[in-house]
Amino acid sequence: MKINRYVFSLALALSTYVTPFVGTLAVGPTAFAQEANEKLKWTDISGARTIEAKFVRLDGDNVVLEKSDGSEVTVPLNKLNLKSQAQAKRMANPRAFEKKPSSTENMKPDTKSSDSAAGKSTTEPKADAPAASAPNRVTLAKGVSAADTLKTVLEEYKKGNYGVVMDTMPPETTQLLTELISKASGKLNKSSFDSIKTLFKRSAKVMGEKKQFIMNYPKVPSEVKPRLSAHYDTLVSLLNDIVASPAADYKALTDGDVEKVLPVILRLADVYGTKFIETEKQLDPNGAAAKTPVFISLWNTPIPRTSLNPENMRIINENGDQAQLEFVGISGTKESINLQRVDGRWLGAETEITRAGMEQMKQQLAAIDSVDPAQMSGQLTLGLAVVGGLIGQLERAKTQEEFNQQMDQLFEAAGQMVPGGGVPGLPPVGP
Repeated sequence: MKINRYVFSLALALSTYVTPFVGTLAVGPTAFAQEANEKLKWTDISGARTIEAKFVRLDGDNVVLEKSDGSEVTVPLNKLNLKSQAQAKRMANPRAFEKKPSSTENMKPDTKSSDSAAGKSTTEPKADAPAASAPNRVTLAKGVSAADTLKTVLEEYKKGNYGVVMDTMPPETTQLLTELISKASGKLNKSSFDSIKTLFKRSAKVMGEKKQFIMNYPKVPSEVKPRLSAHYDTLVSLLNDIVASPAADYKALTDGDVEKVLPVILRLADVYGTKFIETEKQLDPNGAAAKTPVFISLWNTPIPRTSLNPENMRIINENGDQAQLEFVGISGTKESINLQRVDGRWLGAETEITRAGMEQMKQQLAAIDSVDPAQMSGQLTLGLAVVGGLIGQLERAKTQEEFNQQMDQLFEAAGQMVPGGGVPGLPPVGP
């Protein structure tokens, strides 16, 4: 789904650009060594004055810097902005940001199996359940026809039971997802994870309480403001729902509990994707975003949400353990995929697309394995300290001027911490 990138800019910055899967933020010890021999930028607390100087040492509550002429100058830390303060502390003790790998790194996924009888829900599903609620696990009955299986899938989806999607996945896909979730989240220790979660909560709180300040922030382009305003409350609700859901449950993630995590992610994408598109239809009925469908993946195939009903989906040519699923696709025309019954379950037949998807997940696993959790933890410690302090300033801002100043620092800090930094769609900030 393509939504104008400006709509997400402020939410991304306030959310600190960090999630449990940001292994690419790692910075090794060699980077600290290089910085020690280079001139760095140091900015005062007002943001009005910046100098370039080499770091010499941290002396109590002061930082000693070497200017270009070789002379040394002593600057009180509390006279520098938060990013420069953190830079000084990092340069003084880089090893403090190299933590030992978390014990969760080697945790094995806890592959769970349902104890429910086939076709029986373990809890009574509720159609009006909130977007972030825990999934109601429904197990599709084995040995039944493809038509009866499809009927159950459509009925359970209508009730909001997204867990039914799990039974349309091949075991190999489920296992790969389990490993991806477990290994990616296991690269973070619980302390860092909880800090990120807290920042998300505080970001949502700031967005909720400082809406007027954010809408009047001068670096939000005027042509973007109507769209940002229209989506604003949905963005705040999304942040709150993510934090409150099993998708932000450290144990569920490190255990690789896909049956708990994946249905909630599907629900969030479905509910909020639909809200965004409905809003886009009101803003610009002929725009690309308004015409982009929300889809659900069933039998390894993206199927538009609007097709998840008996009128637009049906089983054709069922013969023994083979069948075809016909549906109205994303293009609006009829499409079909082959299904086959394996061990009593109807699964999508393997195709070049599904094989490529499996290979991509394997490559992602290899990339995750290469991430050094100690280095990532050190960089996150720095990033969380800087952005946490800036969000604290946003929380305390009483005037538009104070808020604007802190937002400038927040965007600058976010741009420094993210490779290729900067916030999409917003002009660069800083000296």
